[in-house]
Amino acid sequence: MRTSLLVAASAATAIAAAVLFDASGWIEPAAAASKSTVTAANKATRKASDGEAQALPPQLLYLVRSALGALQDANTTGNYSVLRDLAAPSFQAKHSAADLAEIFATARRKPIDLAAAAITMPVVTDTVRPSPERLHLSGHAGRGPTRVGFQLQFEAVNGHWRIAGLSVAAVPD
Repeated sequence: MRTSLLVAASAATAIAAAVLFDASGWIEPAAAASKSTVTAANKATRKASDGEAQALPPQLLYLVRSALGALQDANTTGNYSVLRDLAAPSFQAKHSAADLAEIFATARRKPIDLAAAAITMPVVTDTVRPSPERLHLSGHAGRGPTRVGFQLQFEAVNGHWRIAGLSVAAVPD
């Protein structure tokens, strides 16, 4: 079962560019991509061949955990207003809190435990930067029956990454 709300990117922006990291490991939302940063980003987010989580740059870890935590809180309380308020303006314009409650109703009835992202190291298997203002992350968190797959999209707003789309699903280990 996949519960999903992803803002589709056009084919023209589907070309992957690098996630840019400064010396501290933070992503710069407005930075331009270069070949050297493509290599650095690929190394930083490469899937571990043995299935073990690799250390994520601090901001990637924060983005994954905060987005999934906000969705977990919304699913637990049934109140999606904070999740909506944390999202990018483009997301807010398309979805009311009531829309989000309807979209994630299945996730509330058959709970997906998103707490795994907070207590285990999430594994980011794919990082795409289709434009300087967009960041897409895919991966999973947890093990066994609590393993959760995620696809997260972020949009740069005033120098900060804000949720532009999210999708979660329970996935077999």
